[in-house]
Amino acid sequence: MRVSSAILGDSRVILLLLVVFLSLLSIERHGLEYGMDLVGGTSVILKVEGTCAKIKTNMDEGELKDLLEKETGVFVNVYKREDHLIPIEIMKLVDKEELESILKGKGEIVEFKKGAVFPITSDQIISTLQQRANWIGVKDIAIKPLKEKEYTLFISIEIAGREFQEARDVLTKTGKFEAKVVGRNVDGTEVNSLVFTGKDIQRVEAVQLIPPEYKEWRVPLTISEEGARRFAEATKNMALLQTDPKYLDGYLEIYVDDELKDRLRISADLKGRTQREVVVEGTAQDREGAYRNGRNMQVLLRSGALPVKVSLAREEYISPRLGEGFKKKAGIAGLVALAAIALVVFFFYRKTWISLPVISTLLSEVIIILGFASMIRWELDLPSIAGIVAAVGTGVDQQIIITDEVLREKRIPRGVSALVSRAFFVILGAALTTVAAMSPLLVLGFGRLKGFALTTIVGVLAGVLVTRPAYGRIITIVVENKMKKGEL
Repeated sequence: MRVSSAILGDSRVILLLLVVFLSLLSIERHGLEYGMDLVGGTSVILKVEGTCAKIKTNMDEGELKDLLEKETGVFVNVYKREDHLIPIEIMKLVDKEELESILKGKGEIVEFKKGAVFPITSDQIISTLQQRANWIGVKDIAIKPLKEKEYTLFISIEIAGREFQEARDVLTKTGKFEAKVVGRNVDGTEVNSLVFTGKDIQRVEAVQLIPPEYKEWRVPLTISEEGARRFAEATKNMALLQTDPKYLDGYLEIYVDDELKDRLRISADLKGRTQREVVVEGTAQDREGAYRNGRNMQVLLRSGALPVKVSLAREEYISPRLGEGFKKKAGIAGLVALAAIALVVFFFYRKTWISLPVISTLLSEVIIILGFASMIRWELDLPSIAGIVAAVGTGVDQQIIITDEVLREKRIPRGVSALVSRAFFVILGAALTTVAAMSPLLVLGFGRLKGFALTTIVGVLAGVLVTRPAYGRIITIVVENKMKKGEL
């Protein structure tokens, strides 16, 4: 039987060819997706301003929730008791000492994490941000949590290929909406009443630009009946404005994320009436800015507030031109690395029947990694490419182990196949060590290190399960053929 027929007829080689074919098919069908490093864009890290703890207490969940909300003044998630501990989530930053003071002997803090939320809340944050991104037309966006154990500490946002400035006000805002009636009653007492919140918004109309210059914008809202009743209650005793009796002596103040956005005069006709129609207004320097500001306000009001306040922790921008340059250089570096490996292997063994199978299986391994990334729609960035290079380097080491084992003891009676099997014990141990080292980075998901871990693990597993067995069989067939011919 010819050597080529023996190689192509082997089940391990057939498996390699099949996996390479499927990988190429996936790349052709789905293409490769590139991260911000290689196409440009903006990376933003948002810090969540919540507090998580696990409390050991005799109180039930309802009692604990009432106590915490009364003392902190914010919404508190209290989850079902697990292992005699009640997980709690306070929607603001709270010191451990403050929480201990609130409990006052009614409970013991077993676990505490400031600046964190549980996965359920982080999923809500990501869902809301994704919804906002869709409404303003941002397509190439990746939003994911950055975790420590079960806690989400940060939210990572990456927008590839476009500048972040246009979406900043939408994706970095909590979106907390409040409307207050502020003014003076007939008897001279002060009025400062919260009448509307984001929960009262039932409908948000399209942005309206006001002619003739279109530098002013407005977003009409429809408020719930309950909110309208609070408005009527707050205004029923208000005095008229002495300088202009058409208005009440006060304002309807609109706040977004505790920042005053608008102060609206209240018509005297609305005194004590259930007003459900409210208009949020603003101005800009030009028509484009007016539309953008109005649209951003519309999106914030439609999506509602995030369950917890977020703050901008880090922002990084890479221009598309610079990203394209990185991609070209990364491609060139990869080709140079493969060429260098080919030259080293050839000059070391000085035999094409060894160097060609080594390089062929390495190329196959790269194709398999890229095919897997394409299939799961993983964005390739610089750390991911570094992981591919690391996997290829590990692959060369393992193939050299197989080759040297075969060539060093080729005349032992038990045969070449047994030698290859012995080499695989060494290779398997090294592969498992690499996978074990990379797994924490993959599971914990610390930013871009996750890409490095993923491609390294996929490359190592592809090598152990597919390419290395195929290479071992190829080199076995070739060496046994050389031995029969007396060429070794």
